[in-house]
Amino acid sequence: MIAVIWDKKTPINGVSAETYLQNNPHIANDDLILVMDESTNKVVRVESAQILKTIANIKEDLSPIEIFNEFERLMEEQRAQNLDKITQLEKENAEMMYALMMGGLI
Repeated sequence: MIAVIWDKKTPINGVSAETYLQNNPHIANDDLILVMDESTNKVVRVESAQILKTIANIKEDLSPIEIFNEFERLMEEQRAQNLDKITQLEKENAEMMYALMMGGLI
């Protein structure tokens, strides 16, 4: 994954910058980050640095790329925490099922 600040002039996957911005007026004035697939150089996501900053509750004055990197770090941390929670719940579920089976309830 490659993240770059969009110049708002370069087409995105064949769509002119003008068309993209007209179809997305809610982010037209924001700093926009293009997230690209490294193997194809195709844009897979367009992110607003301002929206990411708000979602991640980032208070520091960071560059758009720094905001994107911090947002991605926080999302990965959240995914890891969620995976830990799921693993714990699956373990508890297995233990409960075993207890029910051993007790002859199922």
